[in-house]
Parts: sequence; structure tokens; C-alpha cells
Amino acid sequence: MPGSIVGIPESTLTNIILPPVKVAIPNKPDRTIFIAVDEDPKPIQDIQSLIQYPEQAKRSNLEGKVTYSALIGIDGRVKDVIIDKSDYDVFRQPVIDALMKARFTPARVDQNPVEVYYSGTISFRLH
Repeated sequence: MPGSIVGIPESTLTNIILPPVKVAIPNKPDRTIFIAVDEDPKPIQDIQSLIQYPEQAKRSNLEGKVTYSALIGIDGRVKDVIIDKSDYDVFRQPVIDALMKARFTPARVDQNPVEVYYSGTISFRLH
């Protein structure tokens, strides 16, 4: 019948409130749960060398540390970065930017790559 869906008249459809649609998004591993792996992920290059010291921090003579967790995908690319602690907010974005450029060997279980979180600390020191 034109103007209806599954036998519901069109005039009734405007009064139906549908619940929100939940889109299936691939689940990230829970970083609070330990995942036993045969091989840990390892950075292919020195992450510290990818860091751009913020000019604002240089001008203010700021030094500090940032502790992070990075979700390493099965292809060795960083999929997500969580800043766990930062001495100064100005250091957060440079760490995220550097990690998103970094490449890792993926973690492995039974020779199969798996997604896991990799945690580390970046130091910001003026020379």
C-alpha cells in the first residue's frame, strides 16, 4: 500500500518515536585489562626524535614529562593516543602528533599480530 511501511499508515508514522540507532564500532581493547602477548610492540624509530618542542614551552623555560598509552594496531600504526599524565598541557599535542607519525612492530600472540596498548613516557628537556 503506498504511503505505508509494513502495513502502518503514513499518517501514523509521524507519531512514532524510534530509539537512537547504535552504530557498531570495532571495539578497542580495554587498556585496563592485561593482555598476555608473545611479543610486545616495539617502536621502529626513536619516538623522542619525532617530538617537536613547543615554542611556548621554550620561551617559558618549561620542562616536564608526559605519560601516554597508544593503541597499536595489527599493522603497527598508532590508532589512538591517550594522555595519562602531563606536567604541562602544552606538551600534550606534540606527544599525540609524534605518536601518530610513529610506526611499531605489532604485538603478537602465536605469531599473529594483535591490537594492544603500549605505554611510555616522553621527557621534555631544554638543552
